[in-house]
Amino acid sequence: MENNKKDGKDRKAFVSQTYFKLIYYSELYSSNYENRIKLYDKILSENTELTSEEKQSCQDRALRNTEREKELFKRGNPIECSYCRLTRYSTRYCENCIIKYLKSFFGTWSSG
Repeated sequence: MENNKKDGKDRKAFVSQTYFKLIYYSELYSSNYENRIKLYDKILSENTELTSEEKQSCQDRALRNTEREKELFKRGNPIECSYCRLTRYSTRYCENCIIKYLKSFFGTWSSG
């Protein structure tokens, strides 16, 4: 049982290492942001060392990071939020709405 646990940790480390190698490769060979994402998707799908579940995990991780980068660096096409009507860049969430939500509960927060 101890050996399986070690193998699982080693496998997670391998998947993480592979993720970063693919990201690095896609950044190295494509200076355009949109093309970099397409290249990453292509080389991930062609990878033969990862299982389909591991590929999906890498894809989810890349999507989260892509959405975060869109908001941080204002990449991609600006979108009008259907709730607050302000500009956002992420297709998954609106940073402005999250800020408003957190501010609405600020008075109820306590420190430990």
